[in-house]
Amino acid sequence: SAGNFNIEWNLIPFAETYEIYFRGELLDTVTAHITTYSDALTRQSNSRKNFYKVRAVRGDEYSEWSNLVEYPYYYYTGILIKEHA
Repeated sequence: SAGNFNIEWNLIPFAETYEIYFRGELLDTVTAHITTYSDALTRQSNSRKNFYKVRAVRGDEYSEWSNLVEYPYYYYTGILIKEHA
């Protein structure tokens, strides 16, 4: 198993919840005082880009999306040892 992959984001004032998306699908929703998330990586894929993104939610209003954070599958599973420049 590759273990857990952790993401974190900045606190957004007045947010009620944060939506965490993985590969374009809603992965989880956390309450607004939480700004970190640990994913057990049960859905990672070596054939697709494993991107996470987060947005703040307040009622029916949504923030802009966060930047995309990629879980580098090959690096963390030991297949890719080092990226060469």
